Amino acid sequence: MLNHFLNIVISAITGVGITYLLRTYFNEKIKNSIKHEYDIILESHKSELKYMIVMDLESYKSKIKELEYQNLDKWAIKREACLKALNIADSALSNMDWVGVTEKEIVKSEIDTITVRHCYNQLSCSCDLPETLLEFKKVLGLLGPINGDAIVDFRNAIRKELDFGKEIDIDRENAFIGRINGDKKQL
Repeated sequence: MLNHFLNIVISAITGVGITYLLRTYFNEKIKNSIKHEYDIILESHKSELKYMIVMDLESYKSKIKELEYQNLDKWAIKREACLKALNIADSALSNMDWVGVTEKEIVKSEIDTITVRHCYNQLSCSCDLPETLLEFKKVLGLLGPINGDAIVDFRNAIRKELDFGKEIDIDRENAFIGRINGDKKQL
């Protein structure tokens, strides 16, 4: 009987051990199976996100490049308008009557109203700073009497508009070059 009891106990312990081992084995198998499925899903999502990020990045790079080209085009238009305006300002100054200066002392430049209007329109459409237009009007004498040194303020407004840094033209006495041949006369 003891033998029989021992066999039952050993069988029970063996059964519990086998059940425990089987349960552990299947639990691990299920855990690994679930982990494997989640790993596959996770990798899929990672790949999807990576693809979306790359596509978004390429789209942003493309948009940035497009904006850079637009800004370069705008800047080139602005630069051209500013340089034309400086030439017109020089022409306008050369055609003004100056106190104490004879007509022969200043080399005249051709200038016409249509050209000035066209240039003003280009400036007003391409410039960002109101000072640029204001100084252009001043140097043309549209806002009252002027001196030859008005060109200094206009040049510096152009430098500021084109983001060329600080003012460098500060010589107001010799601001406008009226003639370079023979007798030099600065206004």
